[in-house]
Amino acid sequence: MYYAKKKQAIEYIILANALVFFLTIIMPGVLGALMPLQPATLFSRPWTLITSMFIHADLNHILFNMISLFFFGTYLEQVIGQKDFLKVYFLGGLAAGLMFAAISLTLGIPDPRSIALGASGAISAVMGALIILRPNLTIYLYFLFPMPLWVWGIVFIIAESLYTPSMSGVAHSAHLGGILAGLIFGYYFKRKGGHEQPAVSYSYRHGY
Repeated sequence: MYYAKKKQAIEYIILANALVFFLTIIMPGVLGALMPLQPATLFSRPWTLITSMFIHADLNHILFNMISLFFFGTYLEQVIGQKDFLKVYFLGGLAAGLMFAAISLTLGIPDPRSIALGASGAISAVMGALIILRPNLTIYLYFLFPMPLWVWGIVFIIAESLYTPSMSGVAHSAHLGGILAGLIFGYYFKRKGGHEQPAVSYSYRHGY
């Protein structure tokens, strides 16, 4: 007798990102104009808070994001379940987009005509939740330097806070919005209880 294994939510998210990336190659002008988040046009194009999570700039961008999402997202989904994982991912991604837009529109950092795209804000939320739920999870920064996840979280927040728009084209404010939302979710799930599991080790290369 054979049975079909139920797919995890994370598999559908990765497939959706891969499909959008393929379509971007075919018709870059159409998707490139409709999907990225641009603070200056947010109120007329609010859907971009969601669609921007599924479009990526190039192959390296999507590969790194999907590898990070696969390892850490799979773990978080096993810890809190599919339904709550989807809440963390999408609401965390929304928080990331809103943080990016709010800082851009109020402080001009970056210019409101700049765009944000990619899943890294939502992935930052996943990492934030794990920091609270599995603080002693060992990760290997750049595959070389072992550290507990809570230490990585502090380094990540400090590093993202110190970056300026002139230093890179990365949406650092979106990463901060995502990880802060994830920390809140993690605290909520920890208060609920029922997520006690032994820690494991992962290799992680920061850079998305």
